[in-house]
Amino acid sequence: MSDSSSVQLYQVEETVWGTTPATALKEFRFTQESLEFNAQTAQSEEIRNDRQVSDIIRTSVNATGDVGIELSYGTHDDMLEGAFFNDWTTPVNVTQSFTFTANSPNSKTTITSATSPLGTPFANVSVGAWVYITDSVSPTRTGYYKVFSKASSSSITVVGTIAAGTATVRIRSSFLRNGTTRKSYTLEKFFSDVSPLQFQSFTGMRVGQLALTIKPGSILNGTLSYEGRSGAYAGVTVGTGAPIAASTTDVFNAVDNVTNILSDGVVPATGVYFTELSLQMQNNLRPQPAVGYLANVGIGAGRCVITGKLSSYFLNRNLLSKFVNFTTTSLSFVTVDAAGNSYLWDFPSFKFTKGPTNTGGNDQDVLAALDFTAKRDPVYGYTLGLNRFAA
Repeated sequence: MSDSSSVQLYQVEETVWGTTPATALKEFRFTQESLEFNAQTAQSEEIRNDRQVSDIIRTSVNATGDVGIELSYGTHDDMLEGAFFNDWTTPVNVTQSFTFTANSPNSKTTITSATSPLGTPFANVSVGAWVYITDSVSPTRTGYYKVFSKASSSSITVVGTIAAGTATVRIRSSFLRNGTTRKSYTLEKFFSDVSPLQFQSFTGMRVGQLALTIKPGSILNGTLSYEGRSGAYAGVTVGTGAPIAASTTDVFNAVDNVTNILSDGVVPATGVYFTELSLQMQNNLRPQPAVGYLANVGIGAGRCVITGKLSSYFLNRNLLSKFVNFTTTSLSFVTVDAAGNSYLWDFPSFKFTKGPTNTGGNDQDVLAALDFTAKRDPVYGYTLGLNRFAA
């Protein structure tokens, strides 16, 4: 009998959909899973005078399921690429001299390389991405800034006013935005306490949904939902060589690791305390069956629909007014671990679609629970951006 605490999950990105590459698998940190090999069947409709079913026919197979995760830095970055249908930009981590020039009164600052020759410190920085600036001499420059425009690989303009002058600072950036690049994975379950050893693999697995929930006193929990081609049992792994160990970074929690919650670039209001931040990225996948093939011949992808919830103790009407007036707004927040590794989540344009402030009964807090739906930002061209900054 196999115990759930003796199961290990592995994953590897495929280069050809539905085909496991000949390479080592990577450990997949997870909290629970519901991965299944599914078979669809039909009963024969032949009529017999003994009232029995003459045959059962298998008509198709596929693989589906969810994997629960606890968010930690660098652990699920490849799966996040699958959810976003895109690749992370090449990380930027440069320390050198820059000149900061204020663009008053536009509340923007131009940052230009001050070295000679200028070099290309911003070659891999994208418009819409955020950069994290660390200035050990002038802490007023330290912070997260969104890239508004890029003049060249040596000059960018960011949103926000930064102290003017020339200084040596560290600038970091790596950016992931929702896109159109279709990625797939092979997932494998290893039942380590069964003899002989048992493995179950699932191929052609695309990420159909990413969900993340942040609540007080809780770990940042998430779910990755998959739809794929097929599955199989075997006595040996589908991987080649020793598995790659997973990261060992700390799990984020909602008490110590969530900061810089901003609406339209500013703190929503003094004394506003949030009780829930959640998001769901839905890729609207669909199976693509074909005559002559038992398994799907593909997994189609629809629109990227991003929704979420923003709940707080009811204190003022700042956010509710945006719901009533159907105002386009923005939201960003940071998750950072004790070592200084961080993600910045950025919704550049969304609208609140629901905003009840119900009184449930005596002895309860009144909450403003606002649902929102994100949309493509007309300036930056994406719906959800995720930025990472290694310590």
